[in-house]
Amino acid sequence: MPKVRRALEQLLDGRDLDDNIVPAALVNSWARTSTLGLQPSDSTFASLAPGRHEAKRLADQHRQLIALTSGHAQALHKSLPNSPEWVVLCISTEGLIVHGVGCRMTAPRLLQAALQVGRSVQEAEIGTTAASCALAENSIQVVMGEEHYLNELNPLICAAVPFCAPDGTVAGVLDVSGVGFDMEASVVERLMRTTRQIENDLIHQLAGHTVIGINDDPRLLGTAYEGLIALNEASQTCYLNARARSHFGIEKWGQGPIPVERLFGAERVETLDFRTHLRSADQANP
Repeated sequence: MPKVRRALEQLLDGRDLDDNIVPAALVNSWARTSTLGLQPSDSTFASLAPGRHEAKRLADQHRQLIALTSGHAQALHKSLPNSPEWVVLCISTEGLIVHGVGCRMTAPRLLQAALQVGRSVQEAEIGTTAASCALAENSIQVVMGEEHYLNELNPLICAAVPFCAPDGTVAGVLDVSGVGFDMEASVVERLMRTTRQIENDLIHQLAGHTVIGINDDPRLLGTAYEGLIALNEASQTCYLNARARSHFGIEKWGQGPIPVERLFGAERVETLDFRTHLRSADQANP
């Protein structure tokens, strides 16, 4: 029996797992899913198709999220090797698919189902997936084959990355799922780069703010991995994208706008290169 499936059976039987057999995030998701009452043999994904009215309601509710991510999702899908065999999904913080990019004619059956707006990736509905783990752990997650809790999802390979709003709260998750491939490092890297671009767009869309590019590696300035700081008109508070927050250790300060004096009082600022964008957010979004 493959070691991953053996580890899941050990967990379901209440036995201790061998160390380092599977990642902790995966074990935590399996445990939550089991507590919620699902069994690996359950078949739920195909039965969770949303109604037309519910799908329209969700699309209307999340139209800003869809507008923000759809172009990036299309570009990402087009860049993937064997793109007809992949789907790219935008998932809300509630764990609902609000937008999908893929070929409904050529994609495998499981992926065709995933393209339906309103489908849930919540653990209570379909168990462990990369998207559900990304929402729970607020970090990049890859779930492959038998690492999925439900047997019916074992053909899938999935990678998911959360993206954050300027205030540091999770705004959604971007997911790449396929069938019949290995999860190549290049696919994960493209997914990560795309989510960083989405976060940068959110920074640039802030009204009444001037955006500054900042990084300790000048080669990253102007790229998706550039740190961005959005200063308000009075230059008293600012918002940061994930790269800038990580650079300054901002996570320990909580969420929301950051006092500029506190940020730029850090000693590390002496090592940084700055590039002020020529247009404010207002000018960039007339």
